[in-house]
Amino acid sequence: MPPRISVIVPIYNAASTLRAAVQSILTQDIAGLEVLLVDDGSTDATPGLCHDLALRDDRIQVITQKNAGICAARNRGLSVAEGMYVTFCDDDDLLLPGALALLLQKAEDTGADIVRADYELIHISPDGTETPQPHPAGTAWLPKVLHCKNCSIVGASVSLTQLISSINKMPFCLPVRSIAAYTLAMISLIVYSVTLRVLPA
Repeated sequence: MPPRISVIVPIYNAASTLRAAVQSILTQDIAGLEVLLVDDGSTDATPGLCHDLALRDDRIQVITQKNAGICAARNRGLSVAEGMYVTFCDDDDLLLPGALALLLQKAEDTGADIVRADYELIHISPDGTETPQPHPAGTAWLPKVLHCKNCSIVGASVSLTQLISSINKMPFCLPVRSIAAYTLAMISLIVYSVTLRVLPA
């Protein structure tokens, strides 16, 4: 039976943060989980860490490539993802407990192709202090599911793998750091979506 959901983790020189990020994924209380660690040509201890994590949990698959950027790493993971749904977690982000179960349940209950939730954005100062940053959540987002330090549209959401793959190249490969880029990425998905529903919080 294919996995229920594939979590793609694009990685570059993340030896100090990757273990915690992966642990936050593996402890999600769902069955049928596939974790794809895509190492984008790391030059630190990351490659060894990826393989060590995979040896400890057979839900993890390691993919390596020459450095081509986070967008190429996400697409590489998408090309081998076998889950019915797909989501993304950056190498320094943390999925909050119950995040994937909440997103999947909403997707399956409503038949929506895309489900989007809220996230907790963290600013890290030079001395390592972490401070939550306010951000406009909007009215159609679910509760917080992600603790992240540099969030983009790809976090805190699940999408049908078939939907994303049909576009061939993820619209999320844009550097989604602005309202304009966010809007363009969402429009790209809506155009290809069979069923897009706004889900109340």
